[in-house]
Amino acid sequence: DRNMSILKTNQITDLGGNNIISSNGSGTFTQSFAATDHFSTTGFQAYKSGGDQTISNNTWTTCTFESTDYNFGTCWNTSTGLYTAPSTGYYNFNVSMSLYNPNGRNFMVRITRQLSTSAADLKQSRMEFGNYQDLKTIHVNAVMYLTASQYVAFQGYIEQDSSSDRRILTGQEITYVKGERIY
Repeated sequence: DRNMSILKTNQITDLGGNNIISSNGSGTFTQSFAATDHFSTTGFQAYKSGGDQTISNNTWTTCTFESTDYNFGTCWNTSTGLYTAPSTGYYNFNVSMSLYNPNGRNFMVRITRQLSTSAADLKQSRMEFGNYQDLKTIHVNAVMYLTASQYVAFQGYIEQDSSSDRRILTGQEITYVKGERIY
């Protein structure tokens, strides 16, 4: 076919003359750079399965996601609701949390590093409403830089007027978290 191009080489080098990729001519490929698969040691997905979690008025509450779909590297703690970074790098987190209160005015969800309240350590979403809004599902996505052994928590908050019925709802499709190291 006249429209086909073929590039033949047995070596690729960088500008410093360092061999990056080479072939021995018999199909054996060698690379000199390290390819890193962070996901297989840091990826996790968990969801709330242990029943609704009661939270206090005007109080940030860490959600305990009791069940996991996967937990590579076993860094997710189903008892505490904390994820502890096994290595230093950038991590991508996604959380979806359903909050219930019959008189709620503000529903919020956040991802916090080391339970810090500093703006640099928080990623949060807020839904503000008048009374009688009942149920809100909030999603938060964040890329955060963590050093090895730092942890993140996933928290819900409800501000209300008079009802004592404030809960994080259980359910695999509505209250879940997932994350992995991306760099």
